[in-house]
This record gives sequence, structure tokens and C-alpha cells, in this order.
Amino acid sequence: MKKVLVILLTLVLVLSLASCGQSAEIKPVTLNIGMLKGPTGMGMAKMLEEGYVMDKNIETNVLIAAAPDELTAKVISGEVQIAAVPTNMAAYYRY
Repeated sequence: MKKVLVILLTLVLVLSLASCGQSAEIKPVTLNIGMLKGPTGMGMAKMLEEGYVMDKNIETNVLIAAAPDELTAKVISGEVQIAAVPTNMAAYYRY
């Protein structure tokens, strides 16, 4: 019984490692980021200044808004994937 179990586990390990060797074509992804001017968006200031690159396959678009109302519709519709908004807006617009 132990021999059968060892053989099966070895077979599973070999097959899982063999599937890792194939390289897949990764398509570029666009990530939309929305932020507010002022204290709410200051956490991203250094990232924007230095031109931070997340990954070679991720392109980022940044929308800088003056008021939370400008970002509300974009957050709800899913047009913006990451948003720096005031806490009360984030708590109110749950998915």
C-alpha cells in the first residue's frame, strides 16, 4: 500500500513540475487609478513623481480629481480599479 502511495505522489509531482515549464503569453493590462488632490492623494505623490512601474505588462492611467464627486461614478461603474477617496465615501459605496 505504501509503495502505491509513493508512486502516485511521485507521479503527481512530476506532472505538476512538467506543466510549469511551458511559458504562456501574458497580455498587457491597463490599470486605472483615481485619486484626489490634497491629503487623500498624497500617498501616491512619490509614486507618480518617480514614475513607478508595477510590472512591464501593467500600464497605469492616473486620474487626479479635485472633488470626490468626480470619482464617485467611476468607482461605482468599475472604470477605476484603485481609488484614493475619503473614508466616508469608501464606507458608503460598498460593492
